[in-house]
Amino acid sequence: MASFITQTLKRLIHDNAHKHLTKHLVNTRLETRLEDRMSDLMKGELKMSARDFVVLVRHFNGKIQIVEQLWEMMKRHGERPNVYVMSSMIYQFGKAGKMKEVENVLNQMKQLQIEPNTITMSSLIQIYVKAAMHKKVEDIREQMKQLNIYPDHQTFGMLIDYYGQAKKFDEVIRLRNEMAQLNIRPNIVIYSLLIAHYAKAKKIEEVNEVLQQMKQANIEPNLDIFSMLIHCYGKVGMLKQVEEIKEQMKQLKIDPDIRMFSTLIDSYGKAKRFKEVKEVLQQMEQANIKPDLIIINSLIDSYGKEKRFEEVNEMLHQMKQLKINPDIRMFTTLIDCYGKAKRFKEVNEVLQQMERANIKPGLITYSSLISCYGRAQRFKEVNQVLHQMKEAKIMPDITILSSLIHSYGKAGRFKEVEVIRENMNRLKVKPDAMVYSILIDCYREAGFSTKIDQLISEAHHHNIKLNVDFESEKKFLT
Repeated sequence: MASFITQTLKRLIHDNAHKHLTKHLVNTRLETRLEDRMSDLMKGELKMSARDFVVLVRHFNGKIQIVEQLWEMMKRHGERPNVYVMSSMIYQFGKAGKMKEVENVLNQMKQLQIEPNTITMSSLIQIYVKAAMHKKVEDIREQMKQLNIYPDHQTFGMLIDYYGQAKKFDEVIRLRNEMAQLNIRPNIVIYSLLIAHYAKAKKIEEVNEVLQQMKQANIEPNLDIFSMLIHCYGKVGMLKQVEEIKEQMKQLKIDPDIRMFSTLIDSYGKAKRFKEVKEVLQQMEQANIKPDLIIINSLIDSYGKEKRFEEVNEMLHQMKQLKINPDIRMFTTLIDCYGKAKRFKEVNEVLQQMERANIKPGLITYSSLISCYGRAQRFKEVNQVLHQMKEAKIMPDITILSSLIHSYGKAGRFKEVEVIRENMNRLKVKPDAMVYSILIDCYREAGFSTKIDQLISEAHHHNIKLNVDFESEKKFLT
């Protein structure tokens, strides 16, 4: 394998990449062939310093086989590793998922009395976060406090991202306070992470607070942050704020990209603001940006929910012109909007298109089919879909089972309702508040007061809190 390293280095030389190699080799006179010097290193005639090792490892980042050979070579040369060497190896082993080797390096550091530094701890946090080793992350944070090692911007960013994804916002606040105490000012990356996680959790107050901090720090939002803000405000229907962001972008001369256009179309579509949707499409045309599959799918979803099938057909025609092939998500969206409008001829046409495209329905597609057929009390088609699911070895989830209970219950077919409940027990699917609310609502309409009392008692026995307004629980079905 030693020759493999030599050959790799030769390729680097021919690619004029020798400037990335060690300082010792780079400083060698040009007439001295670099591969000869590397050959001396391989033979042990030239000693590898800790600095050489770190530079080489950085160059071969992610190529664990080469890194391991360099590691063994350094050991043979008898060079004492320093904290930068050890940190490099921790990062490389962690990146390769070799957690046992990471622990070995840490043990060697203890034996050699090499104290970890910020780079060591940042590397450990990064690999433990990636491996979802939550306890290890907490252990490293505690160890950093004991050793008076303070996180840098990169480490704070990783931790904010980690706790933000886990929705542990108390920890995020702690980190922000810790940064303030250390007089570490958030940079654009950290602000982006904060806005991303607060926006995803619909914490509008916190999003606005971060924006205010950015303003005080004279840090202008970039395109990514503007996109996140539009997505956040659009999702909760705060379209006034969306317009303000668009105006701010104009002032800063930041042009929207396709992702932002997609977010705007989705936001306006969900709010039924179709005039604004058309304006965005016109802006895209002026910017010579063509709609992609995500945008067309969003448009079909918005138009379909409002039964604006003329526009749906226009989008499908545009797809053909742009030579964009529909995916399973689009087929499911079409099934859902046609099914809710009871346009079953079009539903069948979509299913045929899926078959021709060799795209098999997934759980969400089957759920849409069962929901639309069930609402129309087309139980023959419902049974056909259930049979197809059985053949495809796709088990119904709680959404499908709830939909079936609702459909059969509204039709007064309580024998089938009880069979579905038996199947839920057999499949070990525990009924939730939604299921009990649907059951109670159906039996209430049929006048079965004894059964209602039974269901309420059963729900309480399973510590399931029922909503008083059962009608609101059915919104997911419509």
